[in-house]
Amino acid sequence: MIIEGISVYLRAMQQVLVIPDVHGRKFWKDAVGQYPELDTIFLGDYHDPYSAEGISRAESLQNLKELLAYTNEHPNCQLLLGNHDLHYLCSFGEDCRYDYENEFEIRNLLLDNIGRMSVATKRSINGNCVVFTHAPILKEWVEQAGINDKIKELIAMLNDAVKSLPTDPHEIEQLLGYISPYRGGNCAYGSPVWADIREINGSNLIDTADYFVFGHTQMTASVINARWACLDCRHAFIIDDQLNVDQLILK
Repeated sequence: MIIEGISVYLRAMQQVLVIPDVHGRKFWKDAVGQYPELDTIFLGDYHDPYSAEGISRAESLQNLKELLAYTNEHPNCQLLLGNHDLHYLCSFGEDCRYDYENEFEIRNLLLDNIGRMSVATKRSINGNCVVFTHAPILKEWVEQAGINDKIKELIAMLNDAVKSLPTDPHEIEQLLGYISPYRGGNCAYGSPVWADIREINGSNLIDTADYFVFGHTQMTASVINARWACLDCRHAFIIDDQLNVDQLILK
């Protein structure tokens, strides 16, 4: 019975709660309220609400403050950076829905919490290396940027660059400032905070990980297949110990 209990516990430890693009929405609160102790990964883009959704910038800013306060108190939560976060911290990309009125407060909030933020993270789930980023990691971006595609080294390099953001944003700008025409840029392919789902051609995700989870491209429903999951659809998801990705059903 003890061994069986340990086995159940270890399987539960492999489960991951994923919170895709927030943009001022409050669905994350219900998700973490239902699973407060689960390994939780936020995929970035915390502010810059869509006006059509009726969320004001003031409401979104307050939501950001509450999200940061919550994650500060829960070390099981990891915050990834998206393009809508990074454009307050460095100079690249179009300023889509950029909040000029509150930009300095937003920048300071992000910088105050930058030690807990990253561009990429990975988990081992049922023997698979699962990588989480805001947008997909494409082979073409690796080639354009001239970097090592080995996932451990790649993640370390990206996250080391985040640490230098408060004093020197140039490394992040050079690494992640690749934007394709799908997002208003002129590069052939986008970086892991900019690549659009339309840039995936079936075989151009890097080969050094088994599975990829990302958001960034907003859709009415998630797209989940045997190689990747794009989850930007205003809902939270659970990845279980068998690598099933399911939309969270709130109780």
